[in-house]
Amino acid sequence: MRLHAVAAVALLALVPTAARAADTWTTPYDGVRRLMRTTTNPWRIHALVVDLSVPGVRFESTATAQRKRTPSAFAKLISAQAAINADFFSYTDYSTSGLAAGAGVAWTDTKDTTSSGTFSFDKDATRVEISKPSLVVPFDKTWMRGVVSGHPAIVVDGVAQPNTSGTLCPNRHPRTAVGLSKDNRTVYMVVVDGRSSASIGMTCAELGTLLKGLGAWTALNLDGGGSSAMYVTGIGVVNRPSDGSERVVGNHLALFAPKSGSIGSISGIVHETSGITAPIAGANVTITGLGADVTDAKGAYAFLAAAGTYKITVTKSGYVTASVTKTVAAGADVKEDIPLEKSAVPTDLDGDGTVDDKDNCPDVANPDQKDTDGDGLGDACDGDDDNDGKFDEDDECPLVAGDCEAGVADAGPGVDAALPGDDAGPSATPGEPDAAQGSCGCSTPGKATEGAWVLALLASVHGVRRRLRVRRERS
Repeated sequence: MRLHAVAAVALLALVPTAARAADTWTTPYDGVRRLMRTTTNPWRIHALVVDLSVPGVRFESTATAQRKRTPSAFAKLISAQAAINADFFSYTDYSTSGLAAGAGVAWTDTKDTTSSGTFSFDKDATRVEISKPSLVVPFDKTWMRGVVSGHPAIVVDGVAQPNTSGTLCPNRHPRTAVGLSKDNRTVYMVVVDGRSSASIGMTCAELGTLLKGLGAWTALNLDGGGSSAMYVTGIGVVNRPSDGSERVVGNHLALFAPKSGSIGSISGIVHETSGITAPIAGANVTITGLGADVTDAKGAYAFLAAAGTYKITVTKSGYVTASVTKTVAAGADVKEDIPLEKSAVPTDLDGDGTVDDKDNCPDVANPDQKDTDGDGLGDACDGDDDNDGKFDEDDECPLVAGDCEAGVADAGPGVDAALPGDDAGPSATPGEPDAAQGSCGCSTPGKATEGAWVLALLASVHGVRRRLRVRRERS
């Protein structure tokens, strides 16, 4: 079930031939080229190639008080044009495993070590650096506006690294990475989907080959697995997070850039029929051909749009679904406020036969209303079905509460395998069960390396995490 890394030469021979099966390039913002690549491996690859020479292009990272958000929530909080998840983190306090800094101030509960590399930048992206994990980088307030960290290095001095040791890298997982060109003027923000039949994920070696192919001279692997997500303002979450929706994470890397002159937009307020002064938060807004988003506390939505005609559909529990069609000229900004009428009868948006106000997961069809941990949140929307503090994907026993991860092997240098968020998965030794796993009844002997992943997949087929989970920002 888990594919182990082979020799680096074999990987280098494999990746270039498959990597260009289907590339779609767009320019949503000046200085930002967006790549959507699909391959026959299969892989779904999402990349932002950022030209730092374009005026207005700059980065921000998470300040210590802004931790514990999804990438989209962080982007919206600071009005950024894009955001990805960043460093490995602890679910206890959302501190990171490497140095983190935002708004020119370092987090007091993190520091750089010889286990993590850093991506650092100044306030206007005139100075951007990636350090090797072997170097200890102190925070320098004289120029560092922000810092995010990751491990291991996947490209060093133009060479993709094999990274075949440990458990973090040899197995294929969803991945997030950041890279930098040799002249330090192009940044690469990359997310690769995984843990699905549509995209199997990458090893660190494959990820390094991808980043090198895009043009990176140096690159870092960031937190992956269910944490991997890329949000682009005006488009939405462009990848398919393996949890089914974005995960709340420790820190983020955000991008600011001016809108491309040829691209228009559609934006507005979703509100009660009584007037725009009664906005509706949490409404799902979908525009055919563009994407989907959720209205914020002010009822606002916004999409980037090339010239064309689009159908906007808005849904919200307790309201009658509304649709409107709008035409956008090249480079034009269209405003469309949409009123929603309260429904006279109970609504059932997911069509599972249980009305929304009695449905423990109103966004995903779950006729059985299964709630394993009895927390009132149906399994179809619950990322922690056994309520033991570990996301199902990272939990060797996702349906049985308890310390079933005691036997997990070390995730890599300086990384505690028991640290949630590392997405290291079960032991990397094929055919050897983890010490505590069998006692939980999670797998049969000899299948421990597959047990958690198979359970998570079966759960997802059953309906777990397939659309939008109830958004538990916990912030």
